[in-house]
Amino acid sequence: MGEQFEPKPQVPLLGKEYFEITRSYGPSETLVGAIQHTQGREAALDLGSGSGRDTIFLLGAGFDKVDAVDSHPEAARFIELLPEDSRHHLEFHHTTFDDFDFGIEVYDVINAQNSLAFNPRDTFEEMFGRLKASLKRGGIFVGNFFGDRDEWNESTDGRVFLNMDQVKALFVGMDILELNEIDDPEGVTANGDKKHWHRFYVVAQRRL
Repeated sequence: MGEQFEPKPQVPLLGKEYFEITRSYGPSETLVGAIQHTQGREAALDLGSGSGRDTIFLLGAGFDKVDAVDSHPEAARFIELLPEDSRHHLEFHHTTFDDFDFGIEVYDVINAQNSLAFNPRDTFEEMFGRLKASLKRGGIFVGNFFGDRDEWNESTDGRVFLNMDQVKALFVGMDILELNEIDDPEGVTANGDKKHWHRFYVVAQRRL
């Protein structure tokens, strides 16, 4: 896993400028490495699809269906960049995570990069329980969580910040394949501002 040791500019610079910047990054290295653990390539979910960089990777990796979820009005624009044959495998959902119908045992892979922290605190636990239930047996979760020492944790806007024990507790009943903590006081945001990043990167598998 490489990206977690090299924090890249990320939110909260949202909107057209943010999506234009992040579109050039290429897929998340944690995702690229994690799909080697997948049992199948039938369905994948990209939570917080943003500029579409990971969604495009999943489509190219041969998944029969990819669901992309994002509540920002700019997030669907990446579909215009896709070849026509790829669009048949993609469904974009303009909604929040806590309103999304995950289903039961649907996905081989769930990807959530720099997005779960923005689900409201009061619905996070229920939402994440439904997320886990939507993984197939042997399915892979890959994503990250903002840590409690992250600079943005000083805000009171309802975002979710966790410590190591809380992250581990989310994956009870699953096997954690990789768990890496990055605490970087010298990180930067998408607009180049310095920021203290604290994140946990996780790859976990639902038991067969």
